Formats: sequence, C-alpha cells, structure tokens
Amino acid sequence: MAAQDLIAAEEAIFGGKPTEGFLDSQTLMRTDMNAVAVFDSLQPDFLIAAQGSPNNLEGAAVREAVRRNIKTVVVSDIHGSGLRANVPVEKRTDLSMVLFTAMDSEDARVLRHGTGCKERPSRFDPKIAETGSPALDRFNANVEPARLVVRMASPFPHVFHIIGQDDCTGDFLDGALRVADAFSESVAVVSLHPKYLAVPELCNAWLRRVRGSKSMILWANGAATTHQYMASSTYVVSGYSTGLIEAGLIQNELGPIAVCWTSELIRKRMAEALGGLTVFPTVTYGAAIEVSSVEEFREKVPAPGTKAFRDFRAHAEDALRTRLHVDGHATDRIVAAIREHAGI
Repeated sequence: MAAQDLIAAEEAIFGGKPTEGFLDSQTLMRTDMNAVAVFDSLQPDFLIAAQGSPNNLEGAAVREAVRRNIKTVVVSDIHGSGLRANVPVEKRTDLSMVLFTAMDSEDARVLRHGTGCKERPSRFDPKIAETGSPALDRFNANVEPARLVVRMASPFPHVFHIIGQDDCTGDFLDGALRVADAFSESVAVVSLHPKYLAVPELCNAWLRRVRGSKSMILWANGAATTHQYMASSTYVVSGYSTGLIEAGLIQNELGPIAVCWTSELIRKRMAEALGGLTVFPTVTYGAAIEVSSVEEFREKVPAPGTKAFRDFRAHAEDALRTRLHVDGHATDRIVAAIREHAGI
C-alpha cells in the first residue's frame, strides 16, 4: 500500500475551519468534530499530529489513535508541547506505537520526565527523535538574508513587536507598552493571537491597554508577514511564544532582541503549555532576556545601535542554531523518522 494511503494527516482528519458557531469561547475548542466518528469514517492506518495549543483537536486525535493501537507521530511545535497529547495512562506501559519528535535535548528531557507541575510516571519512556523544528527550516543559514527579511523604513529608534498569546497577554502587553512609552520616540506593532480574538472580554481589556499608550500603535495585519514585522523591530516581546525563538534567527544586525516578559500568571500559563517549564528555554540558552518590569527592561536589555546589542544578537543566533539544530534539514529528519516508524 502506498504511503499516501497509510497516512491520515491532521488536515484530512479535521477538514478545515470550524463551522460558524462551533468554537467554544471558553475552552477555545471546536465542538463540531468528534474524534471517534472521524476515525470510524476514515479508518486510518497511521496518524501524524502537530501538537499545538493546550486545548486542541490534535490531542483528541492522538488519544483516539493510541486507543485503537494506530501508529502515531506527534510533532512538537515548541518545548514540551508533545505532552499536550495526554497519552492515556493505561497505554503508557507500552508506547511503542507513538513517536515524539523533539526540538532539542531539553525538549526530549521534558517529554521523558516533565518538570515542575508535570510529573511523569516512572514507566513513561516514549520513543523520541531529536529532529529540530520544521518551522525553523526557513532560517537556514544558507538562505540569502535579503530574501528572508525586509526592513521597513522607520525613523523611530525603538520598535516593539508585541506578540499576543492567551489570557496572560495583558501582562506583557501592558509591560511592553509602558517600556515603549518611557522612550521619547517609539512604535509598538501589536499582533494578537487570532484564536483569542473570539473572546470579547479579553479583546476589550487589551484594547483599553493599547488606547492608554502614548506610543505610535500599528496593528499587525496581512500587509506584511510576521517575520517582516520582526525584522522591522528592535525588540520582540511575548510571554512564551515561538516568536521569541524566531526573533533570534532573523538575519539582521539591527535587531530584534527577544524579550520574555514574565509575571506570576505568565509563568503559570507557561508551565501548563510547556510541560512544567517556568523559564523559557531560550532565556536559559542566553538567546532571550527575561524581564518583569520597566526598570528591569532598562537595566538588562541593551539599547539599539550599541556593541552590547550587536554582541547579544550574534550570541543569540549562534546559540539557537546550535541548540535547536537549525540547519535547514529538520523536515528531512522528521520525514525519515516518520518513514522508519511507519515501516515504509
């Protein structure tokens, strides 16, 4: 049987966007899909699931595949995300059917043992392939920088790209805007996570924070890509977004520097999403700077145009490429791991 007949990919399983009115605004989960019914209909022999946000359809698909003893590959999109699949406890004694890909050794460690609030049973010893992230292949060092990023002309010395996430967004949005307001001339490019735009109370709270800012505000839209906004920024600010990884790989000596803004709520949400981690991995690698106040930002984050700024940028890129296996071939390694696991 051909490989395409064996693999039920995630998009095929869940068939596009949710039907209008079938996205629960509290759990942010679709209610128009039933994993049991989908598997009954498709009868897949193999499942590949990219593990995304904490409340997700991918996890439901993985759990149903494991229940049916269907071989499965769980592809991580950030450290610890593979744990979100919540493989059923009764199946943890035999995980030979499930292969997890890992971004790096830290991701593999969290998958095996968890940390903090995510304690793994001693018998939980999953199959792991340390492949790197396919999403980072675009940052291959062999790609001509001019083809990868576009620097938008700006007379402002401080450009903040604020990348929204879940209900902790208000904490770092407020903090980043207070930092931006502390400078005489600054721009804040605000990107809100589309999934949480379906929650009016969150959007209204964020809008009130933005309206109170003295900085020039630009709302990110389809006029430019996320990476173009990053390349146009001096700082990328978020809580625990993949953008904090990608910011350090933008090939541009003018910036940006990744700033991980933290608070009690942000650490709690990070632990829930990243297998118990409460310090973002790139902070540990020296590729992002953790702050929790305006004063700490001004004390720890180098000013644009300085040697300290350029040195941090160079170190961040080197550390990320080495630790996260950013060589343009993560996708190839994942495909090879999938083929081996599937026996094709």
